[in-house]
Amino acid sequence: MIWAIIMAGGRGTRFWPKSRLAHPKQLLDIVGEKTMIEETVNRLSGLVPTGRIVIVTHRDQAMEARRLLKKVPSKNFIIESTGRNTAPCILLASLWIKKRDPDAITVVLPADQIVHDKRNFLKDIKTACGLARQRGAHVTFGIKPVFPATGYGYIERGENVAASVFKVRRFIEKPAAKTAERFVKSGRYLWNSGMFVWSIPTIVESFKKYLPAVFRALKDYEQIAGASKAASFANRAYRRITPISVDYGIMEKLINEAPCTGLIKPVPDTCIGSFVIKAHFDWSDCGSWNELAAFWPKDASGNASRGKVALLNSRGNIFYSEKRLIGAVGLRDTIVVDTDDAILICPKNHAQEIKRLVETLSMGKLKRYV
Repeated sequence: MIWAIIMAGGRGTRFWPKSRLAHPKQLLDIVGEKTMIEETVNRLSGLVPTGRIVIVTHRDQAMEARRLLKKVPSKNFIIESTGRNTAPCILLASLWIKKRDPDAITVVLPADQIVHDKRNFLKDIKTACGLARQRGAHVTFGIKPVFPATGYGYIERGENVAASVFKVRRFIEKPAAKTAERFVKSGRYLWNSGMFVWSIPTIVESFKKYLPAVFRALKDYEQIAGASKAASFANRAYRRITPISVDYGIMEKLINEAPCTGLIKPVPDTCIGSFVIKAHFDWSDCGSWNELAAFWPKDASGNASRGKVALLNSRGNIFYSEKRLIGAVGLRDTIVVDTDDAILICPKNHAQEIKRLVETLSMGKLKRYV
């Protein structure tokens, strides 16, 4: 059967002051009428029933996540006391699933991405599930770059093995601007979407091989998953784990290897460690206020806004207001966000630095605003 793991523990600090610790980006409706986490769950309908969706989230966000996702059984929520990046949370959820369905195919999705083309999304997911089942592969999805982004990781495509399916040649972390420009011009690189598909046997074996310390710390969780003591066990285990992403800890180590151990139907001559599917669906990581301009209505001067605004001689701005009117005169390329208790004013070309502002707030007397 196909299961899904939705990673919903992020903080979304670049969307401060709207995004807060208890209400981060994935729990907000800043793009459409529903929150991002609701959209992520709804996107799987028709392929994965809510009873086979596992939500991994932070304890500060769990109550709101449960309120939003009433159709997902309460037992399917795995609560982290502290974040340890994507690898530990994926193993924790995989062991939870393994106890119930040892040979499951698992779709792993971040809760805070935007995809509108559900039809092609599900089509690509089904292709990935077939690869995971038949070849024991780790499958990820690559997005055709539309600009030289420096905030995304990239995947270099290798041999074309089927329609829109490639071997992975290498993963590249967020590149410098000139490198990103070269990647886009070459046509060989895709944005790394951070979405994965694999079988439970395959991913568990990969943790044993490539992240043995993480596996040793969490392996006993499988036996107690769902029990009352499971949360306290995970909390203690997390204290012994160094944060690490699944991209760095496993995916980057698969290049030129062919781990066939996790195959459900062994096909040794075609087994390969890692595939990338060139996605046929639209996608946005929506990593900052700047990217929301693509989803909000714009006026003739390129101002994107949500809420009440009155503008004069202003161009290329982004405005968000919960209640009050924002008035702007002569403003250019600026982000203005007005919430109940805080206002953000930031040049658009400094949007990535909002994260640093939040880090500064969290260390001082103003941490209640984080």
